[in-house]
Amino acid sequence: MVKETLSYATMAALIYRSAKIEPQYMGKLTGKLVKLRNRGFQHGIFVDRTAGGYFSRTFENYLGCLDVDGKAISRNPVRLNEEGIEACKEVIQNAHKENPEETKKMLRFLGLEKEQICF
Repeated sequence: MVKETLSYATMAALIYRSAKIEPQYMGKLTGKLVKLRNRGFQHGIFVDRTAGGYFSRTFENYLGCLDVDGKAISRNPVRLNEEGIEACKEVIQNAHKENPEETKKMLRFLGLEKEQICF
């Protein structure tokens, strides 16, 4: 069973990467959830296949919460303000405390070095 914290950390890491490194659209980010799962990382986030790619209501809702809280600059492509970036880092750090090995595995796959998240 996947811990909920790790699911949120996965979404936070994808959003963090989009905000800090390379702005991406939700469809592409959701596709990365599928790639993670195909590589054996069980994130526990439900993803639907659509005509244009992939969609995750859970992921959309998570980003929507950041937007409603005033932490998102735009939703497509995904961009956050500094407060949003810090919120994502905090979620990732909490997951790392609970499950360091799986969190590191996920961060490596996404190309996010541990130092970038400031553990």
